[in-house]
Amino acid sequence: MIVTLNWLKDFVNLDGLSAKQIADAFTFCGFEIESYQDLSEKLNNVVIGQIKQITKHPNADKLLICQISDGKETHQIITHATNMKEGDFVPMALSGADLPNGVKIKPTNMRGVESCGMMCAGEELGIDNSTYMGAETDGIMIISSSDCYIGQPVAEFLGLNDVVYDVNVLANRPDCQSVIGLAKELACALNRQFKLPETNFKTTNSTLKLDIINETSNCAYFSAKIIRNVKIEESPKWLKNRLKLVGINSINNIVDLTNYVLWETGQPLHAYDYSKITGNKFIIRQAYENEKIKLLNKETYNLNSNNMVIANETTAMGLAGVMGGEDFSINSNTTDIVLESATFKKENIRKTARGFGLRTDASARYERGVEPVSCEIGLKRALSLFNQLGIGEIESDDFKSKNLEFNDKIIEVDYQRILSWLGTDINKETAIDILAKLDIKADFEGNKLVCKIPAIRSDIENFSDIAEEIIRFYGFENIPTKHNSETKSICGGYDKIVEQSRFLKELMLTTGANEIKTFTFINPDDAIKVGLNQQDELFLNQIKIRNPLNVFMSVLRTQMLSSLLGAVKFNINHKNNAVSLFEIGKIFLNSNNTNQEKNILAFITTKPEDDFFTVKSITELVALKMGLNFSYKKAENYGFHPNISADIIWANKKIGKIGKIHPSVANAFEINKDLYYFELEIDDLPNKKVKKIKPLAKFPSSVRDLALVVSDDVLVGDFIETVKKSASDLCESVELFDIYQGEQIANNEKSIAIKLVFRKFDGTLNQEEINGEVDKVLNALKQKYNAKLRE
Repeated sequence: MIVTLNWLKDFVNLDGLSAKQIADAFTFCGFEIESYQDLSEKLNNVVIGQIKQITKHPNADKLLICQISDGKETHQIITHATNMKEGDFVPMALSGADLPNGVKIKPTNMRGVESCGMMCAGEELGIDNSTYMGAETDGIMIISSSDCYIGQPVAEFLGLNDVVYDVNVLANRPDCQSVIGLAKELACALNRQFKLPETNFKTTNSTLKLDIINETSNCAYFSAKIIRNVKIEESPKWLKNRLKLVGINSINNIVDLTNYVLWETGQPLHAYDYSKITGNKFIIRQAYENEKIKLLNKETYNLNSNNMVIANETTAMGLAGVMGGEDFSINSNTTDIVLESATFKKENIRKTARGFGLRTDASARYERGVEPVSCEIGLKRALSLFNQLGIGEIESDDFKSKNLEFNDKIIEVDYQRILSWLGTDINKETAIDILAKLDIKADFEGNKLVCKIPAIRSDIENFSDIAEEIIRFYGFENIPTKHNSETKSICGGYDKIVEQSRFLKELMLTTGANEIKTFTFINPDDAIKVGLNQQDELFLNQIKIRNPLNVFMSVLRTQMLSSLLGAVKFNINHKNNAVSLFEIGKIFLNSNNTNQEKNILAFITTKPEDDFFTVKSITELVALKMGLNFSYKKAENYGFHPNISADIIWANKKIGKIGKIHPSVANAFEINKDLYYFELEIDDLPNKKVKKIKPLAKFPSSVRDLALVVSDDVLVGDFIETVKKSASDLCESVELFDIYQGEQIANNEKSIAIKLVFRKFDGTLNQEEINGEVDKVLNALKQKYNAKLRE
């Protein structure tokens, strides 16, 4: 929830408090501050000045010397801009200013003449035309004299003398999804008076009729007011500024007003063009099967009976609680409007919004819960603002789906139980005072605390909620610390998989790759896009999520490839074309109705200099650092190029795969690049090896190069493995250095050249020992592959 300091000040006196003190007050009463920003911080020493005189610079043809008054003194500023004239009002940064674009202002000498500041363009102030029309002008920003006064701080003029807070409001506090709700909490935390917003308004005699017909149990309450002769125009500056600071763009005064009330009170409102309501009826009903509606986002949706609509006699006018219909919205020709304020069942709105992938400020409130009492507060506040702005005549008739009776909920709790639960002693008067500030009327009947809960606080249901309200404002820091003499310390540490993941993360970062974290729930169609067919177990056994956020995140992934391809696509779409990414994450498998989790290390690269052997070198690095020996077996894996793919083998079982991503799979993710990928199952791998140190060899090695001709279908990896197995411990290493096919070799054959290094650690090798080792290798290769020395 974004909220501004000045908006909070409308309802609670915050004078004398710094931005940090207010942030701390929020935190102490249970509302974490994600961030806060003082918007005027970068506009200190920037004021409105009036140009009194402009003369040419004596030593530079393209520079002008301006004498600018701030109302108290005149400042000499040199500029090369030419779009201003004498008498203009301009933003002026004085010495000491530190502008949003990073420029620091100090006196400077320009061609022998001193300049004591800078006239600013909108870019230097960090604003555009949405903040002030003319900010994007090429040159100095010229300000209308009717909008400001000489010497006025620019932050005040632009409405930026404010602090913006991003408050984390938990789902159990829908009443605090509003400026008023947060201001009430702040007033209680700071022990200051809370002031309700103005809700008085004048009405005129009713001339227009309206019927409210509620045909669904998903609508708890629906009310409306008719406003005649509305003036649809640009919103006043203060209204536009407030909405902009909380991230809402101005549209027109009617829409802006409903958005303003939504943010201030937490009550969603919607304005309909009265002339378009056939039969003068508002019908709240479930949609018909395959009923169509075109919403304000200009998209047409097919509805079903699970969706709720606001309709007239003939057609649906809006998707209830989510978004209004385009054909019934107000426009420049609208003269009379119906202002709706309602509450709907949060379960229905949540399913509808997620089903269509629509999330609006209104649906976000309804999903958490909006109480009927809020409908009346929001509607009255909006009507008060209509009066204040003078943009319409409010008819006296009220239109409601039913009459509301607000009965306070009564909760009786054992006060000793609360104190025992909190572990401290709080006197009864303090508890009653705290609850009273939260509009909870409380009194004691013996040792029983009897509380009348206001209708807006649907989250308070039992003794634990009452205890929470008391301790939040009494202060957790006031609970005395108690030490138990029998307390014992324990030895902490990471479990195997966490320790291993941390080790692998550090290792992968040394390769220059970037770590990513992706969602474990994906679109079920992603499994098809990576090359799985619909009969494959990895597709059939995807675990469905009961309450998915949307259809694109409705199953738990059974493979990592689609997640990394999605991350690559995201980077390419943001012009980051050459990336190496890795993730240590989970896949979820279902076998014989048993769910399993596997931890996977996955890596992908799009860098043009990388190829299969680049990726293979990283897997070999992993093997080396973990003290393992990986082998590779040619295989056709889903998603991979059939001739550039292999299984990774350890301890005689497949633990991963490596290769080039098939072009068709890359195209399915809209990627037009060569991609190389590997993944390893890490659950069964041992922890990183303990380094063993051995002394350097004292005796020289002997090297033998062998070139052998074998059938073309012999795999080099198998060939080298045979060499290693046939040689004794005297063979220190085997290295491939050439594969040849050409004129001197038969068509169905190839030459494999290897280097053998022999060494003894307790003496010098003699010729007989070396020849014996070479003969063993040649005999093994001849027996298995019919290999022969190349002539």
